Amino acid sequence: MKKIAILSIVILLFSSFIVIFPDVSVKASDSIVYVDNSNIEGPWDGTQEHPFLKIQDGVNAASTDGVVYVLNGTYYENIVITKTIEIKGSSKGNVILDGSGSGNAVQVTADNVTIHYFTIKNSTYGIRLSSSSNNTIKDNTIRDTDYGIYLGDSSNNTIYHNNFINNAQNAYETENNTWDNGYSSGGNYWDDYTGEDTVYNITGGTSQDRYPLMDYINELPAPDFIFLPPAPTTQDTIQFTDKSIDSDGYITSWSWDFDDKNTSNQKNPTHRYADDGIYTVTLKVTDDLGVSANKSHGINVLNVGPTADLNYDPAVPTDLQNVSFTDESVDLDGYITSWSWDFGDGNTSKLKNPFHTYGDDGVYDVTLNVADDDGASAVIQKQITVLNVAPSVDFVYNPRTPTTNDIIQFLDISNDQDGTIVSWSWDLGDGTKSTEQSPPVHKYTYGGSYKASLTVTDNDGASNTITKNVKIAEEATIHEDYAGWIIILIVFLVIFVILIGAVFYIYKKYG
Repeated sequence: MKKIAILSIVILLFSSFIVIFPDVSVKASDSIVYVDNSNIEGPWDGTQEHPFLKIQDGVNAASTDGVVYVLNGTYYENIVITKTIEIKGSSKGNVILDGSGSGNAVQVTADNVTIHYFTIKNSTYGIRLSSSSNNTIKDNTIRDTDYGIYLGDSSNNTIYHNNFINNAQNAYETENNTWDNGYSSGGNYWDDYTGEDTVYNITGGTSQDRYPLMDYINELPAPDFIFLPPAPTTQDTIQFTDKSIDSDGYITSWSWDFDDKNTSNQKNPTHRYADDGIYTVTLKVTDDLGVSANKSHGINVLNVGPTADLNYDPAVPTDLQNVSFTDESVDLDGYITSWSWDFGDGNTSKLKNPFHTYGDDGVYDVTLNVADDDGASAVIQKQITVLNVAPSVDFVYNPRTPTTNDIIQFLDISNDQDGTIVSWSWDLGDGTKSTEQSPPVHKYTYGGSYKASLTVTDNDGASNTITKNVKIAEEATIHEDYAGWIIILIVFLVIFVILIGAVFYIYKKYG
């Protein structure tokens, strides 16, 4: 019996423990419901596959005394609350309930409901309480409605630390409610409160906000931005993207200063820097109540180096021509400050546009290295083909009017300006050939015209040829010619003697 009694007591105590401490895991899964219309993962408790997309769905799913936690976003709904719950925005000002222009954005028919951290707007009634008591409405912004909050047949509700802005009627009640939390800073902001009275009278009843606030309950906007690419150059068009938030309102204007005397009032501007450097980009944002805040980011804009290029004229020069080299390099974000030429033959220049004459033909690698005002450099190399100039060929012979009896001397007077002549090839026109620079003396056997030619070749293998007609007279022809001159000379001498005799005769006769 004693064992049975002890066992009964243990069972009774265990049963009492279960009653006192119900299943915590089940309660936890029912106590909080998440709403997120952005379709991204959020901090929900893991008992649901996905959060609800609509607030009303979350409200319907929540258990009595549970919490509906609404993540940042804009929700176009008209919700009805018929159970005791807490409905809470994840951050003040960033959870917006838009009533789409009519009806009740929020209608409450239950007691002990808490609503906070919402921006409620654009409806006939922002929040409407119908026969609902002991509710707490705090830390909300209610704006752009016909009635910001309407309490019909509802009492003992506490409303404080809310902003009422741009509503046709900020508040209306039919019974008494509490419109502050009992402290000097615990009232609401009413945009139609001028401060002439020490209290703000609630229309429709006898209640007052004893501590109305002169300033909007406003969190400073939090300016922020990003830019792409993260390491831009002077040739990049940078995309600036605003990431600012206003926890209790919204951003109405943007003012960008790019630190290079350029500005923008766009939300997400683009900008391109003309020169490299470190710039401090400042974004100033202003919220819907005219409150501003600044945020600056340093941005390192990188230099784009120059692009090297060159040209030369003539396009196919010889080794006797003066080649004109021209710099055609560009620097898109500055200017070129120095030039270094290497002509490929051991000669260099620091001029921008130099001239150069090559001492010999060949293929040369011309290199140009340029540097810009930021110290960045670029190199280009091009090949230039320099041609050899063939030798100039010529010869003379003596005597100039040879006969078959004359011994003729041929003499080479050729020249190679860019090298040396290394070989000669003579053809004297009568079958006689020679490879000497000046062949041995030569005598033609027969009279006539002979084509004497000389071909010379220089040290680069270039050749040139000249041909001259050499006229050889027969010896007889030459004697007949002499006989004529002899006769003339004899006649001249006879006449000369006669004249001398005549002079002598006259002198003797006439003394």
